[in-house]
Amino acid sequence: MSGARTVARGVAFHALPCLLAFALIAGAGVGSARADESAPPSAPPPSTTDLSARPDAAAGAGGGSDSLAATAAAHDTSSTKSPAAGTPPRTPPPAVRVENASASPAKKKGAPKARARSTAPDAKRHASAAAAKPGATGRSPALYDGFIEADRVDSELERTERLVGRAQKSIILSKNTRAMKLFTSALDFQSDSRDAYKVRQYARAERLTLAARDFADRASRMVGPPREDPDYVEHVLRRTDDALDRAKDVLKTGAGRDAWSQHEDLKQEQKDAWKVFKNGDVGSAYKETLGVREGVLALLRQLQDLPVPRETAEKAIGGAQAALEQASKELGPKPGVEAVRLVRLANDYMAKARQSFNHGSYRSALLQAKVVERHVEHAVDVGRPGT
Repeated sequence: MSGARTVARGVAFHALPCLLAFALIAGAGVGSARADESAPPSAPPPSTTDLSARPDAAAGAGGGSDSLAATAAAHDTSSTKSPAAGTPPRTPPPAVRVENASASPAKKKGAPKARARSTAPDAKRHASAAAAKPGATGRSPALYDGFIEADRVDSELERTERLVGRAQKSIILSKNTRAMKLFTSALDFQSDSRDAYKVRQYARAERLTLAARDFADRASRMVGPPREDPDYVEHVLRRTDDALDRAKDVLKTGAGRDAWSQHEDLKQEQKDAWKVFKNGDVGSAYKETLGVREGVLALLRQLQDLPVPRETAEKAIGGAQAALEQASKELGPKPGVEAVRLVRLANDYMAKARQSFNHGSYRSALLQAKVVERHVEHAVDVGRPGT
């Protein structure tokens, strides 16, 4: 019994230093754990799968000093090591960079502007395309206007050439020196007009062809009969229209059915004369309209019982005066003897018409004014130089 106590004391005596050593080692582990708790929070925590990083787990597992030292070394390398000075910070993985870029407010604001800039050239291209978009004819507006101007001037050139061709034969056969000089000038102007048209100088081409037409017309009037002159015959046709209107004014004051019927017949004959004129038969149109003029004068003489309005007589005198002025241009400075006699007679009737108007005799003024027109037209018919 005493021997057993002796053995127990011996074991306790030898175990006491071991317990003291174990307590010291355990105290060092607890201090290390407290140092870990005071470490900066930025360091990532140790992996939960590494049991050796936890001192209590190591102690509970009965690990010795070697495993504790390894645990401390692993902890130092994973949590307390700071990056070296001057070393660039770690960049996040590519996936993180993409996520940050899409979430950045500044970059989100810049995105619409970038899209607007990228579409601006397209908008400019669309605007340019709209400005140059062709019209319904398939041409651009500027080109289309150029074609219209070219066609119009070309029509003027052709009209002048028709007039020149129609007047050439009569001017050459007349051997009228003044007429031939004018006609030569007309040819020169027309040639220059064609040259200007070829280089697209349309305004200049138009001016030149109008000058050529004027010279050719003046030369033609010097040698040709008025019945073949379209411009002159057109003036005569318009004077007949005016005579029909004056007769209608008188009919409105109380004419019978027969008078109105005659007026309608004369009006239809005048329409036929205009149709013949537009078809190119100038001479026949001139003859027909003179016949209508005579019919109007005869109708007015039949209506002696009807009053003539003052305005009607005034318009008739104005038309007679215009006919006298036109005759002076047509006959030139040296008209023939018969033309001079007819013009003098027309002036006498003109004076009588004015006198009747002043005395209030509007019927007489109207009839005398129409006689003036008839004498003037006869004067031109016989009095042109070379006729």
